[in-house]
Amino acid sequence: MGQNYDYSQNNKRRGNKLPFAMVSGALVGAVVVLASDSEERKRVKSGSSNAKNKISSYANRVKEDPQGVKDDWLGRIQRAASITKEAVQKIQEILDEQGNQLKESAQDIQNESKEMIETAKDAGDELQSVGEKASEAKEELSSSESSDHTNTSDSTDDNVTDINDKKQ
Repeated sequence: MGQNYDYSQNNKRRGNKLPFAMVSGALVGAVVVLASDSEERKRVKSGSSNAKNKISSYANRVKEDPQGVKDDWLGRIQRAASITKEAVQKIQEILDEQGNQLKESAQDIQNESKEMIETAKDAGDELQSVGEKASEAKEELSSSESSDHTNTSDSTDDNVTDINDKKQ
């Protein structure tokens, strides 16, 4: 049990060193960049002085008129909330309108699909009846062909005979 306690204490100590090591590494990197690049030093220096001036100016405004600064911030927050509320309402209106249009379009597509299916079924039924008629016609031709075939060959023989008779 004593070993588990020591182990957890060591892990806590190592865990606390990681953020320190990360911050130290970042600072060393920043110092190296600033030391090697004069343009970067100038940019950081001017940025720092601008930030310092803005903060001191804001601090002076708060010291001079704390209620005015508070009211200014509250007014900004209320205006931002109002604008956000209007935007949310506008988005909701658009979604409702588009949703209704999409629903109507989907209903139209569904109705048209049903009509197309019905038309295809009707066409299939009609084609089937045409097929049946074609089968009947084929049967009729087959049956009349066999009975006409004997008659046709007889009449053909008569025609051949008639032509030969006429030549003589």
